[in-house]
Parts: sequence; C-alpha cells; structure tokens
Amino acid sequence: MSTRKINSRFGIFSVDLKDDFYGDSWWDKIENGSYEPDTMNFLSQFIDNDSDFIDVGAANGAMSLISALLGAKVLAYEAIPGIYEVAKRNIELNGFEKNIDLRNTAISNVDGIMTLSSKSDPNILSSITFSGLQDKTTEIQVNSLKNAIEKFHTPSRNLVVKIDIEGAEWKLLKDQRTIGSLKAHNAVVLLAIHPGFHRPFRVLPLGATKVSKTMWHLHNAVECFRIFKHIDSKAKILRTNFDAVRSPKRVVALMFGGCHEFILDFR
Repeated sequence: MSTRKINSRFGIFSVDLKDDFYGDSWWDKIENGSYEPDTMNFLSQFIDNDSDFIDVGAANGAMSLISALLGAKVLAYEAIPGIYEVAKRNIELNGFEKNIDLRNTAISNVDGIMTLSSKSDPNILSSITFSGLQDKTTEIQVNSLKNAIEKFHTPSRNLVVKIDIEGAEWKLLKDQRTIGSLKAHNAVVLLAIHPGFHRPFRVLPLGATKVSKTMWHLHNAVECFRIFKHIDSKAKILRTNFDAVRSPKRVVALMFGGCHEFILDFR
C-alpha cells in the first residue's frame, strides 16, 4: 500500500505516496510540525469556517488539505499534470471533493492556453516547474487570478491566498488589476518569491560570468524594489513570523539574505 495516515496538529488525514516526489520524509515533517512552522501558524491564524482559500501552486495538496480540515472552502490550482494527479488522489482519499475544487490549471494575470515545453513562457511557468516532463505536447488552461478571485470569493467571507509558483509570481505582482482585486477583496496572501527563476542566470564564456551574475542580481533587486514599492501602498508587508517589513528596501535586503516568504495583508 502506498497510502499513509498523517496525524497532524490540524487533524488526521491520509495521503497517497505514489509518484509524490516530496517523499515520505517530507510528510514526517508535516506530521511532527517541523515543516515551515511559520506557514503552519499562518494557516491556523487566518483560516477557519468563514474562510475562502485559494491555493496557487497546490503541489501535492498538503496546504489545501490542511485548510479544508480547518473549515475553509478551497480552490486549488496545480499546473503540472503528474503533480495534479497526486493532489487529486489525496483529496479523494479524504473525501474532500466537495470542500476542495482542484484544477489542472496555471495561474497568471490573463486567461489563455499554454503548451508545457521548454519553450513555455517562464513568466507563467518557470522551467524548473516542468523540468523532467515526458509529455512535451500537453496543453493546459491558464486562468487569471483576478477572475478566479471574483468568481470564487464570497464577499462576506475572509479571503486567504497562498502563492507559490516558482517565479511566475512576479508577473502577477506586476499586474495592477491583480493587486487591485486582492485589495478589493481584503485578501491576506502568503507569498513565496523566487528571484530570477523567470529569467535563469546563464554562465557566459571568456570571464563574462561574474559581470553577468552581478547584473542578474541587480536586475532582481530593482524588480523586487519596484514591485514591493507599489504593493506597500496597498497592503501591509510582513515576514511569516508576523514582524512588519517597513520599506521596500527592507524586502530587497531580506530577499538577498535568504528570506523568500512574506505575508501581504490587504485588509
């Protein structure tokens, strides 16, 4: 049997380990509470029976399952078909089909269709996301986060959004309509940022690598500063331990210091 029961702080649920690249040891951390404790505290603080939760980048479905256990109505997106199937089995194992609407869909700032391949738009799907895919001709739907929010969220309920999409978050964060929708719906967002994943650093010949890497870091810093300067006027920016981040410059410093998760409170 490839199934396993997880006795977490949020309750007991089952998972199917078949084809789950995270592996059994990763679920050990979920069970014993050592996996990203700040993330777990975020979920427990902001999600309850009055919450709508949008899981952008659902992976194996762990955060969606936990949110459903906490009472939320969940809309989950996972773009990669094989990983989507893992999450789908986990949802079905726990009888959460009515609680969790899982879609094999990518999220961006506009609706559309894309083909999974090495030529896929890295601003929608980073190459690290679909590396190793055998089927290079798979087409998937792309949904606008703004439209997803407006169709899914009930205004009388709390809106919580998790965004962890390996570099594709930069396109979302640059889009004023997306940020405006998050603000209009008083969203609280758990955001993972991946600097440079949408334009991977390239090694160059003849000693040019050092200069290229310096420019790559500078580009990341400028992009991060500009984006968070705009967000700073719309939302409170917090670290995942709930400490306030009081300036876009501080976000950049934290990013280069290895802090890649933030809370955006649009309420």
